[in-house]
Amino acid sequence: MLLLADRGFNGHELWGHTRATGAHLAWWIKSNQVFVPLRVLSDGSFISVMPTPKETVRHGQVRAAGRSLAQPPEGHTVRIV
Repeated sequence: MLLLADRGFNGHELWGHTRATGAHLAWWIKSNQVFVPLRVLSDGSFISVMPTPKETVRHGQVRAAGRSLAQPPEGHTVRIV
């Protein structure tokens, strides 16, 4: 099963509940969301992490301080196309 959703419905908790059903997900995301590439794929898409809410705050604080994360945030592994 493939579930398509608009950008207003993405979020760490909802993603986890929906993915637990076994469905594959294709969701639009807001353009201001930042996903750090962990691995770039041959078609230009990349593997990243949808961080937990706690990690989102931490990542924002690190970026605001002009630094980068030492390790990827905790969360769901996603492919960004």
